[in-house]
Amino acid sequence: MLGTTGFVGHTIKEDKNYLYLFSKEGIVLDTLEVGDNQIHFLQSLIVINDSIIQFNTMNKNAKYGIKNGRWLKVFEYNRAEYEQTEIATCGHHYTFNNITIGVSCGTIGKKKQHYLAYFLSGGVPYTIYDFKVENKNKTYLGSGLLDADIMFNKKDNLLYMPIEGAGKLVLFNINSLTSRIIEFAILDSRNESYRPFYDYHTDRLYVVNYKKNENNKLFILDEDEQLVFIKEIEVNPVSIVGDYMHIIQQDGNKNNCHYLIPINTTNESIQLLEGVEIKTNNNE
Repeated sequence: MLGTTGFVGHTIKEDKNYLYLFSKEGIVLDTLEVGDNQIHFLQSLIVINDSIIQFNTMNKNAKYGIKNGRWLKVFEYNRAEYEQTEIATCGHHYTFNNITIGVSCGTIGKKKQHYLAYFLSGGVPYTIYDFKVENKNKTYLGSGLLDADIMFNKKDNLLYMPIEGAGKLVLFNINSLTSRIIEFAILDSRNESYRPFYDYHTDRLYVVNYKKNENNKLFILDEDEQLVFIKEIEVNPVSIVGDYMHIIQQDGNKNNCHYLIPINTTNESIQLLEGVEIKTNNNE
């Protein structure tokens, strides 16, 4: 979601994959060819603000702006540039204020998972975090490995780096190049998990505690980095923008329908997209 102005979609067509830029009415404004479905397949995408995104493929990190309903390239880095400084063989790279961040994961044996993040300075990698966790099972409603949704608080120059499989949230300060870790109290990773959502419109960090047999719980991180309970929610957000929770539900025809549901229930909910069919022709 790009606030309430539109959204970004990803699609595969034949042997290539593309990013679509949609208006809030579901009209395709512009198309960006990411590349082939092998080394150029989309791995992760993050929204910096209403007009800037970053994404990764297997060998490329790219940043694009949005202007007048069109994609505008800011930069593209070939991953070959990182081959001499690569610590792990999987993961993602992002660039914030000229600081390159690498995030990766891996499995050690049958039980342990390895989580690693680092930043590059002068071509030399410096560790942000590096730890191993005994966690064979996947996290409830999570990947069990790597949550690539790095979130950038431009106001405070902070990166929020959630590691669902370890029940942790890493806060990395781009100015001081220092980090600290917030740990969530997870009793049973098979039945609950925590997922942070940074609202770049309001500079608030929300945290959803997903529960398997109960309503989910919505929290906000206060100035003392403590979780403050807001309310129970019946939905599973995929992002939070402008104090609205973005949720995805399927209709009777199995079309994905996207909605913004207000956190403050005194507001009216906004329906952004419902059952919009994307048509193509041979010239597209």
